[in-house]
Amino acid sequence: PALPKIFHGRDSELEIILDLLLGDSARAAILGPGGMGKTTLAMAILHHPAIIEKYPLRHFISCESANTDSDLIRTVGVHFGIEPTPHLSKIIVRHLQKCGPCILVLDNLETPWEPLEFREQVEEFLSLMADTATLALLITMRGAERPAKVKWSRPFLPALRPLSSLATRQIFIDIADEPDAGDARALDELLELSGSLPLAASLMANIASFEGYSATVSRWR
Repeated sequence: PALPKIFHGRDSELEIILDLLLGDSARAAILGPGGMGKTTLAMAILHHPAIIEKYPLRHFISCESANTDSDLIRTVGVHFGIEPTPHLSKIIVRHLQKCGPCILVLDNLETPWEPLEFREQVEEFLSLMADTATLALLITMRGAERPAKVKWSRPFLPALRPLSSLATRQIFIDIADEPDAGDARALDELLELSGSLPLAASLMANIASFEGYSATVSRWR
């Protein structure tokens, strides 16, 4: 995925994750409710110059359509060009061990991890990959719980919270431009309606970019 062009209010979280990933054998998790910008933060990290310098190979895999542990293993295998085969998880690990320094982002990992019937197998697969010393592992998940069987790097990044009002306002301005004098109050209302959630702010700002701030407020009332 491309470098996020609109990215505000996550500087402290970015620095925490960077510090972890620039160490050895990093294992980090970006947690939080839906719409908090976990994926955007992960992509900003993946494109950071320090990460590019440390990890010649950088991989981003969406797990959103992987509903089971088998789906997850297949999805990772396909990404690396490995045909489905018995003992696929071990073949993936051997592939990673040959790659040298690399970073792997597993986005939306909650999809295969949340169902209890698949959780242990998902955690076992993560544990196998985490045994690769040259691999940095970064996951994004809804919620506030990290998968077991992995020694996650300290300090833990707290679950993401809503943005500051200033950062949320900047998202609106980047997407929909500065409001006219008559729309200033409408922008304030949209900021409140968005709950300072990055996804909600982006969706509202995109509507405001062609309908205007006041019309967008009317739509959401």
